[in-house]
Amino acid sequence: MSNFEFIIFAEKFNPSVSKKEKGYEAATGDSCLEIIPIDKNNFELLINGKSLSGTVAYDRGVYYVEIDSHLFEVKEAEQFQSSSSNIHMAEKDNIYAHMPGKIVKLMVEVGDEVKENQPVAIVEAMKMENQVVSLGSGKVIAVNFVEGDQVDTDSPIIELDLQE
Repeated sequence: MSNFEFIIFAEKFNPSVSKKEKGYEAATGDSCLEIIPIDKNNFELLINGKSLSGTVAYDRGVYYVEIDSHLFEVKEAEQFQSSSSNIHMAEKDNIYAHMPGKIVKLMVEVGDEVKENQPVAIVEAMKMENQVVSLGSGKVIAVNFVEGDQVDTDSPIIELDLQE
């Protein structure tokens, strides 16, 4: 049995994960789900008899998991302590991709005003388009990439001058 820390919409969960005959079981509190691998990057989730399909990609110690158009990061618990993505979560003046991919659309340009949670870009990763949103409100002072560029999780796509 392994312990992991999941951060889902900034809320932390610490389920125990154990190997089963056809996959894995994750349990936290009174909730339990089964994870059944289909192939290297795809899986099925069974939650209270309901089946959901998902996709996973791995980059630099982080598993990026997409389930029903929602993107999650999964790491072993001790990796969260020095995680650069946690640093990024605290940065409201820089906007990063959630996972490596290709910018398919930029929705802002230098000089635009953005609000917190406003979509600013779409990044394609794992054959899915993921919306990138601003974590703060402010004026766009730099757009560091153009549509078609490959991005990682360490370089800001957009930089803001935050509003007070």
